[in-house]
Amino acid sequence: MPQIACMADVHISIEKFSDGSQTITTVSRLDHDDRIREIARMASGDESPQSIKNARAMLTSAASKKILWKK
Repeated sequence: MPQIACMADVHISIEKFSDGSQTITTVSRLDHDDRIREIARMASGDESPQSIKNARAMLTSAASKKILWKK
């Protein structure tokens, strides 16, 4: 769920590829822009300008809530 994912401090991408005889899994840490795109994709299934805007808002809101919780 994007509402939960946006609360994370770090996001990773896990991809699995297979050529029929061999399967390879890659894990990479997402940078800020990739985090936004992934939250947008999770929330609406695409990376439209509106979904990107909503993902930014979700991450901003999550960051402000985490600051309040740490006080």
